[in-house]
Amino acid sequence: MATKANFEVIWFYQHLGDNEGDLPTNAQWEGDATSERVFHIEGRPTGTGYITLQVYDVEQNDHQIKINGRFLPGYDIRPSGTKTWATWTDVIEHDVLRQGRNTIQIVRNRSDHDNFIIDNVIVHWKEQG
Repeated sequence: MATKANFEVIWFYQHLGDNEGDLPTNAQWEGDATSERVFHIEGRPTGTGYITLQVYDVEQNDHQIKINGRFLPGYDIRPSGTKTWATWTDVIEHDVLRQGRNTIQIVRNRSDHDNFIIDNVIVHWKEQG
């Protein structure tokens, strides 16, 4: 059976943090976690995938990415520097994505005072079928 690469661009433009007024932005305020977004995979995912995120003003490295109710391991979003946009990549383990409906959410570590923006997120995977 043939394997093909595929991807989905997921737009968030959401502000996470403990202080809504901390960043001068019109991004939607969400607080501790982005709203959950849904994307669909037509074929059967195979192997590992990866995710890229556009983020602004991340100062801590302990925020997490949750896909289908599971947190990705390790540090998911690295600090970008004060008032700076950055793009980060993380690996999606082989058994996280599934055929059909998938969900994604970004969760900030509530124990720090980091305020940042999540913009576009791109999920990449290989699929059979």
